[in-house]
Amino acid sequence: MLSHPSTSDELRVEVDAKVLRSKQKYLSAIPSTKEDMPLKRQVSKELDELVDAIVLLHKPDELGWKLYLEGRDCENMGTSRLESCFDEAQKSMSR
Repeated sequence: MLSHPSTSDELRVEVDAKVLRSKQKYLSAIPSTKEDMPLKRQVSKELDELVDAIVLLHKPDELGWKLYLEGRDCENMGTSRLESCFDEAQKSMSR
């Protein structure tokens, strides 16, 4: 459905947001046991890829930007880089 040429951008954004939230809930539900760690790492990687796409495409998804900013090493990032990330998030959310 999302690859259909007449699918609206609004629908794509809505579906992407639902997938992000579903993936985050799934990651939280996976136990941190030794047996489940490979699955947890895989789902975490998939979640990171979704977040990276949100940032790359400047999508207005508050959770995606929150996860992105929380995942950065703010102590070593430098003030100007952190401010730049925050500004990008605010611009995307105001669209």
